[in-house]
Amino acid sequence: MPTPDKLMLYRQVLGTTGDVWLAVMLLVGLFLVLIFRPERVRQWGLFQIACWLLALSVMIPPVLNVLVALTESSSSPPWGSRSSLGRFNVIISCVYLVGPFLQGLGILFGLLSLIPTRPASTPQAPVKHPLE
Repeated sequence: MPTPDKLMLYRQVLGTTGDVWLAVMLLVGLFLVLIFRPERVRQWGLFQIACWLLALSVMIPPVLNVLVALTESSSSPPWGSRSSLGRFNVIISCVYLVGPFLQGLGILFGLLSLIPTRPASTPQAPVKHPLE
């Protein structure tokens, strides 16, 4: 099992640049829809939530990484005992899940805000034949 410092190094080397660029491109796409085709946005509340979630999916993970690094470095070494190693792994796993979770919700809300809603079907009178 890799140690926490190796996990952090792997995460920095492999990075989440693909996730970040995907979120940025989706956010740019939503802004382009807003600029060039605002009539396509059917539900403004979901559209705003989608924009916020995509922006937060880019900003929150680095902030959480720094906060976890600062809190764990100020306390005793996290890999000192087996119980603290397990706790550190759970914290790191949760931190790494926040970004993709917010990004997925942002994509979902963005798509839902652009899907046209169906008008309520009203019963129509039968069409009369012209020969009647």
